[in-house]
Amino acid sequence: MKKAVIFDFNGTLFADSDKHREGWKRFLAKYGLDVDDEELRTHYLGRTNPYILKRVFGEDLAPELIAERTLEKEATYRQCCMEDPASFHLIAGAVAFLDYLKENGVDFTIATGSEYSNVDFYFDKFELGRWFDRSRVVLDDGSFPGKPAPDGYLRAAKVLGRDPADCIVFEDSISGVRAAHAAGIGQTVAITTEVSAERLLSYPGVVIAEPDFSDMIRIFEEVLSK
Repeated sequence: MKKAVIFDFNGTLFADSDKHREGWKRFLAKYGLDVDDEELRTHYLGRTNPYILKRVFGEDLAPELIAERTLEKEATYRQCCMEDPASFHLIAGAVAFLDYLKENGVDFTIATGSEYSNVDFYFDKFELGRWFDRSRVVLDDGSFPGKPAPDGYLRAAKVLGRDPADCIVFEDSISGVRAAHAAGIGQTVAITTEVSAERLLSYPGVVIAEPDFSDMIRIFEEVLSK
């Protein structure tokens, strides 16, 4: 049986970490706050909004304020994306690789820390329905902990009807690689959009693809599908 594939989205299929950084900075500025790049890299990228918002505003932040500020921040992030049309596209090689998987009968989905408004935005702007079933996308709906907890990848494997060991995960962040490892994912492919290959290789079973999907069909055929 062919292995199934689970994609992280942000930073993996869409190189948008700079937009999230700018979105958070603009959002926090409205509240008279600032954040440095190290804090952004370590505690913001790849994390869920409730985790970040509680870190910023305190653990006792009310659920209704978490929901309200999540929508506010993500609207700011989407504005940042639309302000930079030159970079608003799937990462190099992704379209060809997704076409390849579909043509070869490989089952795949997305497991993302993004919430519904951003996922709908991506499906609209990138026409993701060409490859993905929106109803099978695992996203941040507030019902499970975010990365590095394994829950998102465990849910995605269940959606695909596969054992996690029979799945391949594509990730770009340390927290995502840790989540895949904790879920018992068979193989994790790290795209080096944000984190160095050296840091990512410190986790067992990681295959490095740098810096995008341009060589992924060859890697899949020679390494991942064995």
